[in-house]
Amino acid sequence: MGLLTLLVTCVCLVEVTGMNTTGEETEATNVPHTTEVAVTEEFRILLERQLDDPVRFLADHGFEYGSIDCAWFTYLDGRYSGYDQLCLCLLYLCGSVRARDYTQYELDYRYEQQMKGINFNRTWYLKRYWPFIIVYVLLVSIGICGNSTILVVISRFMGKKKSATNMLIVNIAVSDLLTCVICMPMQLIQSQTDYDRNADRA
Repeated sequence: MGLLTLLVTCVCLVEVTGMNTTGEETEATNVPHTTEVAVTEEFRILLERQLDDPVRFLADHGFEYGSIDCAWFTYLDGRYSGYDQLCLCLLYLCGSVRARDYTQYELDYRYEQQMKGINFNRTWYLKRYWPFIIVYVLLVSIGICGNSTILVVISRFMGKKKSATNMLIVNIAVSDLLTCVICMPMQLIQSQTDYDRNADRA
């Protein structure tokens, strides 16, 4: 009987303590909630100003167009959405977060920064990969000269001997010549174009 009384007493104490603690937590959490709402309202007004002039946002914070620092700043803040980050750091999709059109200054600024980045990356690409480009050009030149020589020799000196071997050599030389003239230069241009496109997205 004494054990049952002790158990009931402990349960009552736990419930009373829990009610007091819950009440204190409720009172304590009510005060910061009001402050958090005020901060959110203040930030919303600040965000609207920033989205209205993202170029000024970049200048005020010392960020370059499309820089990692801008992306980290907005990401670590935790209050910017993905659309906000794109608008502030890259000047993209600003119409999705603010119902407005781009100004001519913003369009010119974005185009100027994109061309600046493309030229910088192209120069960096050429400085880094110039040995490969030279080897590529040499291979194309050797392939064109060699296959053209084979075709001239077979057509002039072995034109009357239309054997299966000569026809096979002619077909291989023509295919190699077309590869050197069309495919290899197009591949080099395509690799440079893809690099510029990836650099523009970055």
